[in-house]
Amino acid sequence: MAHYVDAFSQILEDPRIDPNRIYVYGSSLGSTDQYGRPYSWHQQAAKQNFLAAWTKLDAPVLVIFNAFDQFELRHGHKLIVDTMNRLRPDSATFIERPNIGHSDNRYATIEDAYAFRNGTPTWQETAEIMQTATAFGLIWAGLVIASGMIANIGNSTVIGLFSEHQNQAVSLWLTIITVQEALGGGNEIVGGLWVLLLSWAALRAGNLPKVLNYLGALVGLAGILTVVPAFDVLMDVFGLGQIAWYLWLGIVMLREKPSAT
Repeated sequence: MAHYVDAFSQILEDPRIDPNRIYVYGSSLGSTDQYGRPYSWHQQAAKQNFLAAWTKLDAPVLVIFNAFDQFELRHGHKLIVDTMNRLRPDSATFIERPNIGHSDNRYATIEDAYAFRNGTPTWQETAEIMQTATAFGLIWAGLVIASGMIANIGNSTVIGLFSEHQNQAVSLWLTIITVQEALGGGNEIVGGLWVLLLSWAALRAGNLPKVLNYLGALVGLAGILTVVPAFDVLMDVFGLGQIAWYLWLGIVMLREKPSAT
């Protein structure tokens, strides 16, 4: 305690410091149990050079920081990424998740975060979105399969009928193509909703690059708008955009997998 008193005495003697604007802040190490570890553990940990240990890592690194973290600082997370990239350029990636605190709860303001007030678990937010997205994904898969099966069986029937009853074959073909287009070829509203919801969930969770999520949202909106006949050109936008989205998503997932190690 004497050391603390001596330190405050020196601060008060410094003419550059206003004594009326000195505040004392105390931070515990997990109440009385120091996060379940003895003081000696924390003392030993403080003597370690963890940054040097990071420099010995020869693997892709993904560092995720929650912007409203009540305990950790952005500087420490960014320091890891900057150090790794200086040694091995482009080997480390930094992602900052907005409005999220230490325990992975989302808060409206930084004041709410530090008061641990009105926080919503991020897994709960994305879980609801993902449940809806999964439902649309299953429906879309079923529609695509049904559309393909109707086309295959219908084509065989039309071909067999055409040689003897051409008019009936043409009428049957028009019926088949109408049903097929209605199920999955004429509009992409179900597929668009699936891509949009997935991108929205990833954007909320902050687990994928923002630009990729924005691309997915645009592709999803293009698919939804194909339900409007005047926007039939968006069929091509949705198809080509989804290919780009799939490829980019696959590359990101393959690159980030080693960093989990």
